Amino acid sequence: ASTWTVSGPLLSYVSLWHHFAGVAWMPWVLLATERCARQPSVRRTLAWAAAATMQVLAGSLDVVLMTAALEALLLARHVRWREPASPVHRRLLGKAALAAGLTLGLTAILWVPTVALVAGSVLVERLFSLRGAGELLAEAVFARDVPTVLALTIKLDPAEPPE
Repeated sequence: ASTWTVSGPLLSYVSLWHHFAGVAWMPWVLLATERCARQPSVRRTLAWAAAATMQVLAGSLDVVLMTAALEALLLARHVRWREPASPVHRRLLGKAALAAGLTLGLTAILWVPTVALVAGSVLVERLFSLRGAGELLAEAVFARDVPTVLALTIKLDPAEPPE
């Protein structure tokens, strides 16, 4: 724990508070995952869900996804691949699903409005329109048309000046 505290990856996030908070919760989430994988119980599952909830509420989706990838690797270590349908695996899968469900439910206040806001954005509409993501990518990356990209993300029409 003390090595993680003074490590470069953690210290590099100090200036970005939401990333810093998410990264600070990472070892706790991984510890809870490991403990639940070794001896699945409701108590350990609740601890896992609580740690994961705190990390999600920190507000850094990329850190949450990185942690989830590490959690998947930790859980894969505990799978006996020659017996994939064993009761031990079903119990572990059930506890992982319970932890994920609790985390999603407890953090819904954060991600439900975000999904609703993003779903109604012009950027998403353009990504899924007939025009497609290819043309949008060409506008954003190759043309380096910053006003267009900004306009797409904040729901402005690039042809009209902001009021």
